[in-house]
Amino acid sequence: MSQLFAGIYILEIALMGLFFLVRDSQDRMACSSQFIIMIVVLILTAIFHFVMEQHLRPLYEFLPVTLEDKAVDAEHRLSLLQSDGGETSARFVTTGVEGVSTAANARSNLFRLKNQVAAKVSHIQAHLPEPIDKSRRRQVADQLGAAIAGYPDELTDLDVEEREAELRAAFQDP
Repeated sequence: MSQLFAGIYILEIALMGLFFLVRDSQDRMACSSQFIIMIVVLILTAIFHFVMEQHLRPLYEFLPVTLEDKAVDAEHRLSLLQSDGGETSARFVTTGVEGVSTAANARSNLFRLKNQVAAKVSHIQAHLPEPIDKSRRRQVADQLGAAIAGYPDELTDLDVEEREAELRAAFQDP
């Protein structure tokens, strides 16, 4: 969003400069009204940018950035459900921040839920032989290694005619 507004600001400032540079035969500003309009538009754009940033700030702070975050949350919920039979964990999993009416309530609920999750995860990790993060990293590394191992990486020596034929085939129009 910031890059979009940066482009709009540059556009408006460039237009203001062009309107300022236009002169009539008496060397006076010919487009003074357009220049003033662009100043007003620049101010309105800055106000709109500020309002948009204020309204979108909770989305930047509270939503997961990737689907991996959702997967990690699901793993934590599953481990919490398996750890204590599901009584308090089921309540924790179904309790969300959907019913929150204000940003302050959302922040306090998220802080409380974060502390609960941290306490339960540390309790679970204390009973495991190795932390969940290391085993997950090892599992992902093994999957990545298996995927890379199946990729053909042998180099072949082509002569000039074969290389030209490959290049022609690669750059043909579909």
